[in-house]
Amino acid sequence: MPDEKNFESNASRRFLIGVLALLAALILVSGCTPPETIPPPLVPLATLSPPKTIFSEPAARIVPTIRIKLGDDAPEAVVKIHGAFRLADLSTGRTLLAGARMDNGHFTCDQHGLLLLNAQSLPAPRVEILPADDGTVEVFGALYHGRLRVMAVRGQVRLVNAVDLEQYLPSVVGQEMYPSWHLEALKAQAVAARSYALYEMRRGGADPEFDLFATQKSQAYPGMNSETDNSRQAVKETRGVILAFDDGGVERVLPAFYHSTCGGHTFNAADVFPGRPGVDAVRGVACGYCTSAKCYRWQAVVPAETFRREFQADVPGGAAMCPINRAAVRPDDLTADGRVRTVSLWTTPDKSQRWPVPEETFKQLFPPDQKVRSDRFSVSFVAGHLLVSGAGYGHGVGMCQFGAETLAAGGRKAEAILSYYYPAAHLARAY
Repeated sequence: MPDEKNFESNASRRFLIGVLALLAALILVSGCTPPETIPPPLVPLATLSPPKTIFSEPAARIVPTIRIKLGDDAPEAVVKIHGAFRLADLSTGRTLLAGARMDNGHFTCDQHGLLLLNAQSLPAPRVEILPADDGTVEVFGALYHGRLRVMAVRGQVRLVNAVDLEQYLPSVVGQEMYPSWHLEALKAQAVAARSYALYEMRRGGADPEFDLFATQKSQAYPGMNSETDNSRQAVKETRGVILAFDDGGVERVLPAFYHSTCGGHTFNAADVFPGRPGVDAVRGVACGYCTSAKCYRWQAVVPAETFRREFQADVPGGAAMCPINRAAVRPDDLTADGRVRTVSLWTTPDKSQRWPVPEETFKQLFPPDQKVRSDRFSVSFVAGHLLVSGAGYGHGVGMCQFGAETLAAGGRKAEAILSYYYPAAHLARAY
């Protein structure tokens, strides 16, 4: 921005008008914008290495049951069973109730920590609903395979879906990728999702009562509603296949993270998810295959005064923040691998008062229609607004989903896609 003493000049006025017009255009374009910078060089397809193993007939082993937490703990929950069912004490297996159907099972908790069903006490804090026919449990308007566990937890009702891992995956694949994408991309997604789920199960899960969340905190799982013929086929054709890595002579399940769009290069998992076992085996790779993604390059903008009011209201000590007059991501604000750690905001006229805002806090204070979509971005102060220009969508670790689709469209098989994005891993069969 020019100095105040120059504002009276016609040239400065024209400059400011031009900046305001450009900003107005940016505000009208909500969310992502097409790529506006030169993308990184493409990696030739010929350099992709083949997988270390190939898909083979599944071994005769039992498919594990995975436990998925549905929604948040709440004072009440309504469950429907579209057919015969049995309700049992989860601890003992003793049948507490049986019926031909449950139209509106209204679960709450009493003051003793026990469950109530339609205001009638159940002599247990944790029960399991076992439908006679698969796919007859309905929660939040969605149907689910498997069994439903209802638990009283600190006066709240918790719902956990216990389901065969292979029945769980078609919903995840159908939700995490566009079902119209090429089958080989969907198969790569199925293997990555199966590996991630099994990895979380084997390391103890998200909680003693469940393994994963049904949201993108783990993997998106809206139940049978998101299943498609293509997602079911992708899971069926990769049944039991996972990604594994050699850990000093011991084969272990790979933490196969994945995300929407990397923006040109994926990150090392150890830098983004430090301390988790096995993350050193998920390494960053150059990717020139997601350039057509809507969020390969993107921008978000918010009035600086709006941001300041949100900061004052939501951040401890934030009430002292004065009007913002400069913003930047300095080299010192970046991690070693180029992710934004903090955003620097200056608030006094002489630009001497710097507020280092943590990256996660900065992102949360932007409105949903102007989302900061990754940890790779720059920030500038333009005509009273904070303008964020970024690359990619998601945490940037593991498989780039838009890149996987581009590779599949170019004729690459799931094995080659997985080998590219997880170069330290090999394919193995879990069951």
